[in-house]
Amino acid sequence: MKIALKIILILLVIIEIHGQKEDTTSNHGKYELVDIKFEGNRAFSSSTLFDVISSKTTPWWVWKFLNSFTSLGQAPVYYDSSNTKNDLRSIEAFYNNYGYFEAKVRHRIEVNEEEKEIALIFELEENDPSLFNHVELHGLSKVHIPLVHELNMALTMDKTKIYNEDVLKESINGVMISLGNNGYLTARFDSTVIVRDTIVNVALMDIYFNVGRRYQVSEVMIDKRGPGAEYVEDDMLKRIVGIKEYDYYSVERNRQSQVRLFRTGLFSNVTVAPSVADTFGSFVPLKISGNIGMMNELAPEIVVNNQQNAFTLGGGGSYIRKNFFGGARKFQLTGLAGVKDIFNTNVWTILKRFTVNDTTLQGYLEARMKIEQPYVFNRPIFGILESYFKVEKDIISDRKSYGGKLSLEYEMPRYTFITGLTTYYNLEVVDEKYYLHKILSELSGGNFTLQYQNTLSTLGADVKSSKTDDPLFPTSGYNLSFMVEETNGIPYLLSKLGTAEYAEASFYKGLVTYANYYSLNKKRSSIFAQKIKLGFLQAYRGDQMAIPTTRKFYSGGSNSIRGWRSQELSPVQLVQSIRDSLLNISLVSSGGTLLIEGSTEYRWRFLENAGLSIFADYGNVFNGVGDFAIEQIAVAAGLGFRYYTQIAPFRIDFGFKVIDPNDRRSFLKKPFFSLMEFHFGIGEAF
Repeated sequence: MKIALKIILILLVIIEIHGQKEDTTSNHGKYELVDIKFEGNRAFSSSTLFDVISSKTTPWWVWKFLNSFTSLGQAPVYYDSSNTKNDLRSIEAFYNNYGYFEAKVRHRIEVNEEEKEIALIFELEENDPSLFNHVELHGLSKVHIPLVHELNMALTMDKTKIYNEDVLKESINGVMISLGNNGYLTARFDSTVIVRDTIVNVALMDIYFNVGRRYQVSEVMIDKRGPGAEYVEDDMLKRIVGIKEYDYYSVERNRQSQVRLFRTGLFSNVTVAPSVADTFGSFVPLKISGNIGMMNELAPEIVVNNQQNAFTLGGGGSYIRKNFFGGARKFQLTGLAGVKDIFNTNVWTILKRFTVNDTTLQGYLEARMKIEQPYVFNRPIFGILESYFKVEKDIISDRKSYGGKLSLEYEMPRYTFITGLTTYYNLEVVDEKYYLHKILSELSGGNFTLQYQNTLSTLGADVKSSKTDDPLFPTSGYNLSFMVEETNGIPYLLSKLGTAEYAEASFYKGLVTYANYYSLNKKRSSIFAQKIKLGFLQAYRGDQMAIPTTRKFYSGGSNSIRGWRSQELSPVQLVQSIRDSLLNISLVSSGGTLLIEGSTEYRWRFLENAGLSIFADYGNVFNGVGDFAIEQIAVAAGLGFRYYTQIAPFRIDFGFKVIDPNDRRSFLKKPFFSLMEFHFGIGEAF
């Protein structure tokens, strides 16, 4: 028994000595990990590799102090050798994913016995990377020849590029999408075998698929439920879906059909999916399943948006009649009212003594009647016919407008450059009233106004290309939009058929916005974003000054240059008026015909629902190209906070005037609060 106890004690001592040798000290579990370093890394930055490993350094002493007696702050982080082993495997796997198949990783630790601290150092020997080379696809013998050629082209790699597993996966996903859109319902990706030629440093890839049969649609079945189901015809739903018997099965067409059904407003939820259990031979039925709500709806509305780059808060109500006279048409009556730039508005004063003539009130009143139809010209073109009446007020003007608009939204394939296309025709009457400068009005002994009225006949198109990975928090890709309008060309040509002279100005307008996004780390929590926005408006017949200000450009606001309030950056117009034989001159913000804007922003999402941003905005609005001057470019910089929800991110931005074209004094010589503007917005700034 004594011998057995001695053996046990000896084994325990050996284990303890071994543990000391491995960790340098028996108390490594109580040694704080104060630093993590990477040596020998050239292809990837230390910050990138830091995101790969699970080991993290101990927090700042302030956070540890708070955590010692409260639930705030962070607890100390201690060195754990088991984490280091996992880190070594993670780093090697990371390098393999990016073509560095011969990369070697070791580690060492530096111990500070006095401070009870450890620094962890990873030593890397990257060696040369392997390039992409030949790709061989297997399992496509049942695929029709034209598609095989398309799939081979999709997986043809650039042999000058280093092997990248993400690029390979993206190409394989593209192949699976093509198979799913060409009838191969049960197609599956099997595996990839990579052969590394270490002599010439290339990667040879064999990719295996199991495609199965090519399926055709046998029928379209309808499973509708809900209180409005009896008022919606099955044939109408099939027509909207647009998929017929014997069409080859397509995942993309299913998605498009589902979007069409949602846009009718008939369904609270709907799916278009294959009924796999009912397949027979090479045929599969499609099933439309959904819940149809009430045909009549009366609902209040809360308005929260960034209209004209200003945070707008308001309310109203709407009446909706679904399936209006059949055909899935939707009829809608809406009434809305809101206050613009609400954080710079004295709401209490407005509530106490509201008057439409209050020149401190910034807001709008709107009534609108709209009919939506999912099919126009027997094509899947979404048509919107609307009439409206709007009143908009700001500090220096009242603007009333009424008219009608016909919009046609074309359904675009998902994987094309152009992802959105809308054409429209708008006939509108605009009545603008400007309040002349208060001091000059008092000098003349009166408070009088200047009034314009224009009739506008506008033909336009809006083209969009959106290639981002996430609409709410884009981390890669770009957004591009191009808008072009021509106004009053049609009535001018019609006037030539008679003897009447057409007096209104004719003009064209273009606006281009481009934004791109780059991820700066592997977790896609650190983003660099840029935006450029250019607009130009030109009268090609008539007086340029007769163009309504509602069609001109303005700058400043929560989605624009954030050091200024909404529409605060604008050229001014000299207005002359005569009263009692006296000439009065006033300055009126008139909008511009040349818009130049840009933004650069760093976004950091440090928690699931929280983030920070640092931004710089620049630009201004000018009266034509000849009025442009580099010294008139306004520059703003600031800091923002984000709260991310499933609906949209909510943001607060503090913008500061860095360069003010109207005040050339040094940034440091101006009062702090005169430099700052506060903005609340929904969605990212761009």
